[in-house]
Amino acid sequence: MSAAPGDRPIKKSIIKMLRAAVADGKFHTATWAVIYCKENDTWYRANGKHTSTVLSDVNSSVAGIKVSVVSYDVDTLTEVAEICKRYDPMVSSRCTADVIRYYVAAVESLKNVPQPLITRCVNGLAIAKHGYEKYTQDDIGVRAEECVFGKTAFIHFVHHLCDKSAMFTNAPIVSVICETYDDSPRLAKTFWTAVKDGTGTNPESPDRELQRYLLSHKIKSGKKAVDPKVLISKARKLWGRWKAENATPDNLNLGDLDTSNPDALNPAVSLVKTVEIIPEAPVTANV
Repeated sequence: MSAAPGDRPIKKSIIKMLRAAVADGKFHTATWAVIYCKENDTWYRANGKHTSTVLSDVNSSVAGIKVSVVSYDVDTLTEVAEICKRYDPMVSSRCTADVIRYYVAAVESLKNVPQPLITRCVNGLAIAKHGYEKYTQDDIGVRAEECVFGKTAFIHFVHHLCDKSAMFTNAPIVSVICETYDDSPRLAKTFWTAVKDGTGTNPESPDRELQRYLLSHKIKSGKKAVDPKVLISKARKLWGRWKAENATPDNLNLGDLDTSNPDALNPAVSLVKTVEIIPEAPVTANV
């Protein structure tokens, strides 16, 4: 029987733990779930990969082990992901990435996006919504579904930004990227591209200042480790300054970006403020 789309690989540590439980007589029963999906006329195994592997190596009748099998019929792969997520609670061996993987498997356009990046986007969106201290208050399935299905364009946006860059590798900074993207996708693209590439002409500009800050401060332990809330506050303030200097009615809130078009993500011309220079006759120039 096929594993559910996005199923994790077998972990040797879990196999070792289960074998020890069987040997000690502490493993008493298991419940496996199978799902029939009408969307593609396929049966899936929702769980039980580790327990079935271990039990296939022992004489279960001698060990006194019995297994229950629960069957589900669903219409879509999205419902398959929901059952896989809810069947094993968070106290099981499944982690956040395992749950997110099931949802990603139902979105064709995300299959080439690295799993760690999608996890950062899921958590970053939750931080933007609830704040850093409360971002885990929603069930991981709710967070994953909201991000994977509702913010697909944003995930592609972050994927483009993170290409060959190590500055956006934590959920707190992704949360600020999310806030700026919701504010104005086009301005966010210009700002964060400048932060990544260091293309601002003025060394004292907010984008250059934020680039230096992100390169020299990490959330993880170290001499310049920074509190996530401090990083978020710093990035928000610098975005606010940059937006105040560059936003105009012509480039503010012009709608979402076409992330399927590389030129939309990486334009040849940045969106900057237009000013009027008056020598003898009015002339417009980009600065």
